[in-house]
Amino acid sequence: MKIHFDGLEFECLPVGRVVPPGPYDDWVPCSVRIRVPNFEGSFRWDAMAGEITSFVEELEAANRKLGQRKTVKFCSTEPNVTLEFIFNELGQIEGSYHFRGEAPGFEPRLTGSFSTDQTFVVQIVKGFRSILEEARSGAQLSGCTGREPLLYCAPRAHVIARGSRR
Repeated sequence: MKIHFDGLEFECLPVGRVVPPGPYDDWVPCSVRIRVPNFEGSFRWDAMAGEITSFVEELEAANRKLGQRKTVKFCSTEPNVTLEFIFNELGQIEGSYHFRGEAPGFEPRLTGSFSTDQTFVVQIVKGFRSILEEARSGAQLSGCTGREPLLYCAPRAHVIARGSRR
């Protein structure tokens, strides 16, 4: 999944299959690449399928209430990814992000803002859902037969949204 906003390009690709869910086993291993003006970086992120699903449902609910002020915030259990979408009455979205890489003794961080409008929310939702679908099935991970151990499949990218402030 790739999402391009004014001020942020966010690419998140599953790099392995989800382990069959137990109470704390629904992890989705992802590779994240970030590009903002004058900066680019990447890091590993272990997302929980349930938290992605909840985020998607909140985005869909906010999108159904066009013309109302609403904030949707995604803070992952693994604290590497935080996204906030602030919907205004005119259908515009002002957003903020906080990304954190993990390195022993050093935690590089990137914080900033972006903007878009509600017309891109459906595509954003589809992109996040595709991460879950690919990680659960392994079908879109190139070279995956479904029998590989976790983290041994290379991802295939999907471009889903290109948004700008209007």
